[in-house]
Amino acid sequence: MEKKYPLKLNYLDYEHSFSPELLKSFEESRLNGFDIETMRGLIYGYTFTEDYAKGVIPKSFSMDYWASRHDCAQEQLIFDTISSTGNGLSQENAICVICVWQEYEYISREWALKIKSQKLLLDKNIDCIEFEKLPMVEKLYFDISRWFERVKCRKYEPFGIVEN
Repeated sequence: MEKKYPLKLNYLDYEHSFSPELLKSFEESRLNGFDIETMRGLIYGYTFTEDYAKGVIPKSFSMDYWASRHDCAQEQLIFDTISSTGNGLSQENAICVICVWQEYEYISREWALKIKSQKLLLDKNIDCIEFEKLPMVEKLYFDISRWFERVKCRKYEPFGIVEN
């Protein structure tokens, strides 16, 4: 059955989806078979890695990185994957990103809007960005909960972190 998007993201669905080989294929433009589900596995599955827990994000997850290389296929795949998680018009339909700079990249591609203010709704780990008044959109909501939960990816011992 084909999935309809936007489809609310459940990170646990992608816990074992990331692989270094998949990332390498993406980075080397070997995109045969890459669709939104594969990209969800790559990007959101990455959030279960030790590197993500340490705050390391591959530059290849940046739309700007691909735009600067004039490689639109990867840029579009990232954009479509992020778009598949919600429309951003309410907290319930927040767009899921794995780091804050993905918000700004998304905004610059979807709307050329001037940011008026930004506030974090801590109780839900939702970032609310308000724009100068325009008829199409005044606010966008981004779910950045995974960024705040990333330390849970680490394995703790009483006196520090155990490296794998």
